[in-house]
Amino acid sequence: MKKSTSSRFKGKKRLHNAMRILTTELCDYGCGEIAKYKFKNRKLCCSEHTSACKKRKQFASNLLNRLYHTIDFLEKRKKGLDMKPNLLEKHMIEILNKLYPDEFKFVGDSSKWIGGKNPDFKHKEKKLIIELFGDYWHSKEVTGIDEQIHEQERQSHFENNGYKTLIIWEREFKNIERLKLKITEFYRKEK
Repeated sequence: MKKSTSSRFKGKKRLHNAMRILTTELCDYGCGEIAKYKFKNRKLCCSEHTSACKKRKQFASNLLNRLYHTIDFLEKRKKGLDMKPNLLEKHMIEILNKLYPDEFKFVGDSSKWIGGKNPDFKHKEKKLIIELFGDYWHSKEVTGIDEQIHEQERQSHFENNGYKTLIIWEREFKNIERLKLKITEFYRKEK
């Protein structure tokens, strides 16, 4: 029978790796807030999860930005993930192969990185990108920003790297003919 761990922390609430504490000491991660949690590594933090601490978030973000611009990291990431197209991406592959056989390649498996970002589809010769945005994963409630701003940021990023980008939302797959027309117009315009 497994022994309950609650008796070891009498009077203290145990949360994951963090223990809630009362102190006047500041967060060890430098955000300037009073610490509320102590972790197994004896670090104090203002948040139950160190990833939620403002300073820690900024540090992690800067670190990831640097990593995503190094080829070694990207190659290791690609190998480790062994990503394959999801159902929506497979459907897009079929549509693109019917419209433009062997012209677009699925690169959302981390095989192509442009300025630290991985697009979904790239034209083999022209500087054209097609991005698929899932209605949930690219929504405001997940990204924290308006959908139009999110689209503009992604398009601007690739445009700054010399690529024209078409963004297709998951909901657009409800009308395949309209979707094909959108892709065709994008392709013709950028010819």
